[in-house]
Amino acid sequence: MPSAPEGAFGQGDESELLDGLLRFTIGVLDARRVDEIADVVTEVAVPLIGAANATVAVLEPSREVLRVYRGPDASPGIRSVRRVGLDESTPMTDAIRRDGRITVRSTEGIRERYPAIAARTEPGEMQAIIAYPLHRDDEIIGACSLRFDRPNAITPAVRATVGRLVPIVEHALARIIEREQLVEHAQRLEQSNRDLDAFAAVTAHDLSAPVRRIGSFLQLLVEDVRPLSSKGEDYVGRIHYQVEHLSALLRDTLAYAQVVGPSALRQPVELNALVEEARTSLAADLTAADAIVTVHELPRADVEPTLITQVFVDLFENAVKYRRLDRAPRIEVRAEAVETEDERRWWRVSVLDNGIGIALERAEEVFAMFSRLEVSDARPGTGIGLAFVKRIIERHGGDIGVAAGIDGGAAIWFTLPAAQAVDRWA
Repeated sequence: MPSAPEGAFGQGDESELLDGLLRFTIGVLDARRVDEIADVVTEVAVPLIGAANATVAVLEPSREVLRVYRGPDASPGIRSVRRVGLDESTPMTDAIRRDGRITVRSTEGIRERYPAIAARTEPGEMQAIIAYPLHRDDEIIGACSLRFDRPNAITPAVRATVGRLVPIVEHALARIIEREQLVEHAQRLEQSNRDLDAFAAVTAHDLSAPVRRIGSFLQLLVEDVRPLSSKGEDYVGRIHYQVEHLSALLRDTLAYAQVVGPSALRQPVELNALVEEARTSLAADLTAADAIVTVHELPRADVEPTLITQVFVDLFENAVKYRRLDRAPRIEVRAEAVETEDERRWWRVSVLDNGIGIALERAEEVFAMFSRLEVSDARPGTGIGLAFVKRIIERHGGDIGVAAGIDGGAAIWFTLPAAQAVDRWA
């Protein structure tokens, strides 16, 4: 690209300078990659100040290498992206090491300070260089440089204009780095979660068999040494309880670990049918507790039937387990449409009970793994049930929470996507 004339922006009309700065700001702040910043610097800033070309560089995580980006005017044979060790001597590496501006005003100065650069450029191609470190707060994150092919190019007006451009480049580069770091962190977290799920599944599966064998050998031992004293019978009962509890804990952990990611098994389903399946599977427990279950008309949702049936099973079991002993448990299931930002309709389903309730300030705790707000022999459990429910709902893209229930009880609500087909509630 030919250099700008002596009357380039920074030395001429202020309105044209402001127009150029505006175009530069919009272009740089719209950039989503470092190479896009380099393009804008080359296409807007270079003619704005009468430079020949420009370079933008970012420090790699090792902080030992600069990844250098050249704009579309890169000289033939020079790569648009290359890596430069921070121990090499260039205007940008010097700017980073010194944490200050580097200015070289003549061909002789370039030849003396940067002979390697002078050796690979044509005579007269580079007659001045100015380079700046780029910061994010107090941290150096990269550098930029501008080269000139005419003498006496770096005037006070040019320096003043570049001084207005550099903070904009710094801000844009910092945003890109932060976005890349967030993406990288999310990817690491996702991989870590997958590794933890795999570890939990393998551990739960591999430990299940030894636990079963402990229970079997305990039974054989008791039969071999009977009669036992009352204290011995008490010890045996305690061991048997712990074996059963550990077995349930491993089973629930394995089920939790196996519920990962979205699935292709979702289909339009009548939620009333799933609730009825849950009631049927728990008929004996509900009858024994004299539970009163009221199910309002529910919509159709796009779900995995087996998993959502299990959600209702777990919530009904909780309602019975955490009931008040002075009254029959009541369970109510209802649904309502909810407003969302996307175009798809969502339903908020609530399962209410009249049990002991959940303090709303502790609502988040009940969905944590192994969390039990009340621990007693009368209310046994592994502390995985609601964590399992939460994971199923999140697998469907929904939210879950706690609200007030019936007469001081609790309500667990969750959202599910509506079926895509025509819905009678529509």
